[in-house]
Amino acid sequence: MVSLTNGGKLSDTQLGQLGTNVSELDGVTFKWYKVSEEQLETMKAKPKDFDTEDKMAGVTSEKTGTVTTAGGQGATLNNLADGYYWFVESDAPDSVSSFLAVPFDISLPVTVGNQYLNTVHVYPKNTTGEEPTPDKTVDDLTNKDSSHNVGDPINWYLQATIPANIKDYYVLKMSDTFSDSLTYKGNVEVKYGAEDNFADLKITLEKGTDYTITEPTIDSKGGDLEIVFTAAGIKKLADNYVENGKLVAQVQTVINEDAIMGLEIPNNYTLTFNHDPKHEGDDKTTDIPEPQRPKVYTGGKRFKKVDSAKNPLEDAIFQLQDDATVVNWTEDLIKANQTAIKAGQFAVLEGDNYVATSDAKQPTVGQPIYLRSDAYGAFEIKGLEYSEWTKKEWDEIEGKLVDTETITHKWNLKEVKAPEGYALLNGTVDFVVNSTSYYQDPAQVDLGLADQQEVENKKMTIPQTGGIGTAIFAVIGIALMGGAVVAMRKRNSVED
Repeated sequence: MVSLTNGGKLSDTQLGQLGTNVSELDGVTFKWYKVSEEQLETMKAKPKDFDTEDKMAGVTSEKTGTVTTAGGQGATLNNLADGYYWFVESDAPDSVSSFLAVPFDISLPVTVGNQYLNTVHVYPKNTTGEEPTPDKTVDDLTNKDSSHNVGDPINWYLQATIPANIKDYYVLKMSDTFSDSLTYKGNVEVKYGAEDNFADLKITLEKGTDYTITEPTIDSKGGDLEIVFTAAGIKKLADNYVENGKLVAQVQTVINEDAIMGLEIPNNYTLTFNHDPKHEGDDKTTDIPEPQRPKVYTGGKRFKKVDSAKNPLEDAIFQLQDDATVVNWTEDLIKANQTAIKAGQFAVLEGDNYVATSDAKQPTVGQPIYLRSDAYGAFEIKGLEYSEWTKKEWDEIEGKLVDTETITHKWNLKEVKAPEGYALLNGTVDFVVNSTSYYQDPAQVDLGLADQQEVENKKMTIPQTGGIGTAIFAVIGIALMGGAVVAMRKRNSVED
């Protein structure tokens, strides 16, 4: 408790001298008890034994009452009779820690020198604490924007600021509902600290002791996740409190075959908490404002194999590459591309032959991905990370997302078999995967598919290696060599 020795009112300057962000606080209720002088001396000697209504239940008092602060003006008690009074805090706003710097006492009348005071100002001090706020990022503790191949592990980070009065909380819960475009992989870890990287956070919370978890079945699509912190977990946070510390739960998913190519998959979560001193009242819930919610996406690309007259060409085979790295099939990529696989727009290598895929002829995990043009020259690939995308962070000062690091992929195709009668392409065919490379507008797929990137082949004018032309050139070469030998012999015999 803080009061002036003369019982007067503190000025704004004097309030400021008591500490940082000191101000009058509305919504605090005190219960007062009129007691004897002996009772008051006992209470003052052991204030913690008499600091709540429950502890005061056994104390006989002459009179009791309550008073609540309001209107930024504190609270006023009028016409109190002379005597001894004991005050305990019985209720407080949700934003303050409970039962701090109380109880306090007043003995009436109050004198300064030889004067009696008609008005006495008393300043019991309570400690405020900001309520926790949720945040969520992807890939790391700051990024809000990401692109991945279908099936690549994606780490999400459910975060919550932890206020200084965390010890007063008895409800703290993280709830997340995943999109059906995400397959749940679990691997949940929960940590606390003020470090910049999840791996560096110093305090690890233990499942079953510090929190309980209800989660979707591993490898299921979508589902609900709930992490409920126990009293032991909340105590661990309080015991290890650090300024600017964050509670972080790492959860893993992958993008699955239900994702719409080019359409962002947003992700939110809800934070639930309660620190009502009486363990009463409704729990509070808050989630992440829409502009701050993290998003992931994957894309696809469509092609058409044509000749110089734009006629479609069938049975061209291309190997998929990420720059110079051959891309192999994964289980998730096979699922994402089933429609094209069944339509023969991919091939598998059997011995020296490329065989068109079908419902019965499926690629297997670990094989290189070979794309094949069908009778209409069409082929495609779905589930690739964007060719270029930029990590983003939320800037509190600017109130918007700001760009950080740009990630690039140089996707290309290498033709390994040309249509019959056509020359094999030299080099590679570069292509770009982005939000509109598969659908014109991924938010309105009914508008149709994006334009196909044309890949043109030229008619062969000189047979390539392995054809009959090789034998012709070989025979001519031998004949020419033979003619040269005869000429040399004639010249040598003339000289002799």
